Amino acid sequence: MQFLEPSPKERRSLWIENFWLLLLRMGLLACLVFALARPWFQSTWLAQFTATRTQDVAIIVDGSYSLERVVGNRTLGDDVRKLTRQVLDQLDASDAVQIYDARETPQTRLAGYVRDRGAARDALLDLPTPTGSSNLIAALNTAARDLLQTGNLDREIVVITDGQRRPWDVEDLAAWQTFDGLRQQARVPPRVWVVEASTPADPPRNLSIGPIELSRELAMPGTQIRLRTPIRSTGSAAPVACDVSLEINGVRSPSHSTTVRVPGDGSASVELSVVLDRPGCHVLAVSIDAQDDLPADDRAYAVVEVGGGWPVLLVDGSSPADASRRETFFAMAAFDAGDQGWLVPTQVSVQDWDVTKLADYSAVVLANVPPLSDEQVAALDQFVTSGGGVLVTLGDQTTPTSEESPTNWDRWLPVNRIEIAGSLSDDSQATTITPDSLELPWQERFRRQRTAGFCDVRYQRWWKVALPQHDGIEAAEQSHSVALFTSGDPCLVWERRGEGAIAVWTSSLDADWNALPSKPDYVPWWHEVLFALLEPAARRNVPVGQPLSAMASPGQTELTGRFLGPLGVDTPGDDWKLGSRIGKRLPAARFPGVYLFVPQSRIADQRAPDTAKLLAEGVEQAFAVEVDVDESDLTPLSDADRESLSSSRPLRFIQSPDELKTAWLGESARTEIADLLLYVFIGFLVIESLMTRRMVGRGSGIQPPTE
Repeated sequence: MQFLEPSPKERRSLWIENFWLLLLRMGLLACLVFALARPWFQSTWLAQFTATRTQDVAIIVDGSYSLERVVGNRTLGDDVRKLTRQVLDQLDASDAVQIYDARETPQTRLAGYVRDRGAARDALLDLPTPTGSSNLIAALNTAARDLLQTGNLDREIVVITDGQRRPWDVEDLAAWQTFDGLRQQARVPPRVWVVEASTPADPPRNLSIGPIELSRELAMPGTQIRLRTPIRSTGSAAPVACDVSLEINGVRSPSHSTTVRVPGDGSASVELSVVLDRPGCHVLAVSIDAQDDLPADDRAYAVVEVGGGWPVLLVDGSSPADASRRETFFAMAAFDAGDQGWLVPTQVSVQDWDVTKLADYSAVVLANVPPLSDEQVAALDQFVTSGGGVLVTLGDQTTPTSEESPTNWDRWLPVNRIEIAGSLSDDSQATTITPDSLELPWQERFRRQRTAGFCDVRYQRWWKVALPQHDGIEAAEQSHSVALFTSGDPCLVWERRGEGAIAVWTSSLDADWNALPSKPDYVPWWHEVLFALLEPAARRNVPVGQPLSAMASPGQTELTGRFLGPLGVDTPGDDWKLGSRIGKRLPAARFPGVYLFVPQSRIADQRAPDTAKLLAEGVEQAFAVEVDVDESDLTPLSDADRESLSSSRPLRFIQSPDELKTAWLGESARTEIADLLLYVFIGFLVIESLMTRRMVGRGSGIQPPTE
């Protein structure tokens, strides 16, 4: 069909309409792209009316035992829960929320960020009783990391605490830099709001008891166990008399009660001793009658395992025809002394040693052995890391460490052997052990000065050794001296490795280089050394957050039972294996206090087992999870601390949750305009449709020419 040629005026009009239609269509595309980018703007006025401003809110609730402080007729924990409910009331129905329980290791209480206020209030009601210590910066890091995965533009963090300074770790700049880095990863960094429960300006007088230090965690029936624990007074300059009592397996022992006078704003130490006869684990609790406002720090726990019959393998590096000249002759006599059966020794020469049977023993003594093969070293390493203890005694068959081409044996030992010192013919070169170097609790009895005592023994010869330091290993895991000669050389070197430990005695085990076998302390000394080597595998007293391991007896093929702990902990744990032994493991003990692992046969018919009854009857496996005593420091956060925390980041301290709504809609309120762009997009579509219809109508109105 042929159309009339439009006039210049008509062409100009059509061109203008086409141009506007093109701009309109470009605007449609721009609107769509812009909306996908989720733009936002700041407007206090518009934020009050828009329905598109939703936010993700992380609520961090302090869970430390300082919240058990009594103020009037309530505790600070009651106030913190009330404040948390008020924060929940400030949220809109479209806001998503998560509750974090801030303790040593923060835990979420909801399955992700939810909009269900009922679920959030139920999670608040189910929060465990405040106990242990809190780490607010760790909770902040966890919340900031989780908020990176949420969907709303606005993200807020609300911290509800009691105003205590300690959990903020103000001086830990590295932790705060980590938090700032996590915040900056978000397109819109979350803001932090802190609400503090009302507390008196000055911290109250408080008496607290510290962790229990045991002379031994692994003991034989009938042996004496010494307990030492500090008692600290804060908030008062006046001295105070404090009654101290000891409980054994939940039963108070009247014969172990005493009174200690604690200086004002100072500390005093209390020492008790106890003898335990029944095999198994025993829970010891030292408590004070503090009569203060914070009862949560008036009790400390420790667990002692009593047993015997631990199998020990003695590997003799010498092969004399005369049995009395063997390196392990005196050690065998010492371990066989008496009828207690504390240790069950087995003697073998290094030539006849079968390393495949190491799992049959709890500890191994390598007495003056020559350099071992790679196969033997690998077997020993697996034995130690799986919880075994190894004692290496040096002698004339020991070789110096090769610096140029060290063997696996050289690398495995926690010492570098340099040279033999001293002389068998010149007694003036002999040395003795320095009493002050014996600092461990189990060494205390040998530190005492007495005639012909342990520290009077003369050592004619010994190896000079150096202690290698390894990068990336904590100081507590590095090799270190636990006994020194007066010459300054290490006498006994210790190293934790995996679940076990290695000790190196730099003189001989027999009487070739020293006179120790002829002294009364020879038998108790080597018993104590081996008991100390066995302790790491037991791990009955651990900090919060560490795993708890219940081991089956040697030869047992199945272990069933439950871990019972404070605040309703009741779980079967995870299957676990340590070397050839099976066991159960609780991955992390979240709450301080006493945990029991009880065989299923003893609690099969009990939905809520009576732990007091179980303790009274005796348990084979128990654990004490230690509390951080620094939590008893009730020093409040100062104005300078608040300024330090808020000066370089959007962290604001507010008086009450009522301020949150106003603050969230304040000058920095952010509003998304994606919904507004949707309306603009629809409007553009309508206009585009009308303009297109108009242009089509105008075009069809032009008549074809007549012939």
